[in-house]
Amino acid sequence: MSKTTINNIDLNIGLKTEYTINGNKDLVIKLNTSDMGIIARLDETIPKLNELESQYAELFEDNNDNAEEALGVFTTKFKELDKEARDIVNYLFDYDICSVCASGGTMFDLQDGEYRFAVILETLLNLYTDTIQSELNKRLAKMKKRTEKYVNKDHKRKGSK
Repeated sequence: MSKTTINNIDLNIGLKTEYTINGNKDLVIKLNTSDMGIIARLDETIPKLNELESQYAELFEDNNDNAEEALGVFTTKFKELDKEARDIVNYLFDYDICSVCASGGTMFDLQDGEYRFAVILETLLNLYTDTIQSELNKRLAKMKKRTEKYVNKDHKRKGSK
């Protein structure tokens, strides 16, 4: 019988970096902050989050005279909106962010006048922006290094004519 050998290839791409939340080692998220796919997911999710925010504001505009009925409608709709917001944020970051960052509250909790989901988005998207910009700069530097000899050679030819 022949024995099948499985070899490993280590590509070192798509690595997830671990981050603690508020310095608490029990609250850890893992993100691939070089994931360029987040740009497309962000384009897809921002309108959805804006719609949820509008729907949430409408909850407070209901003029139902029956307080008990109004509370039931509010509670049901609020739970639905919170779940949708969690699903959207988790999809955006391709990770269950909300179980860690919003385990003790809702995505609509206010923090410094912003909803929790907005604070999470702003904070985490800054990590992606910094990483992606840094990686693009590295790529441009490598491209310049590899093509510099051709650019200089071409300039010398033009200058010698």
